[in-house]
Amino acid sequence: MHLEEDSSTPYVFQFTNNLRLLKQNMKMWSKTFEEKQKVCLVDIDGKIDDIFISNVSGPLSHDYLASLQSFESSKWEILACEEELWQEKSRATWMEASDNNTIFFIISEMPKR
Repeated sequence: MHLEEDSSTPYVFQFTNNLRLLKQNMKMWSKTFEEKQKVCLVDIDGKIDDIFISNVSGPLSHDYLASLQSFESSKWEILACEEELWQEKSRATWMEASDNNTIFFIISEMPKR
């Protein structure tokens, strides 16, 4: 990310422009991060399926169980991270719309008084 520094432009405009650039970069990062997580989940699910397919005939060996536990814990870590990301997005959406929601609530409650 390249932040602009220009002495001829007022600081406020530089600051707002840098915030705009930061927002664009965060969106790009978020998109690639989500795509990488989806690829990792598909890969982990495939590895888990391979473990079960290769051991259809009998119980899982100790090595396979250790691998399965490792893949499952990795999968849950990714899913937990994805859930946290969705919570943060919903909070950001709520913060953007909070003023509108407050006005709507006040208007809807006025006739009841």
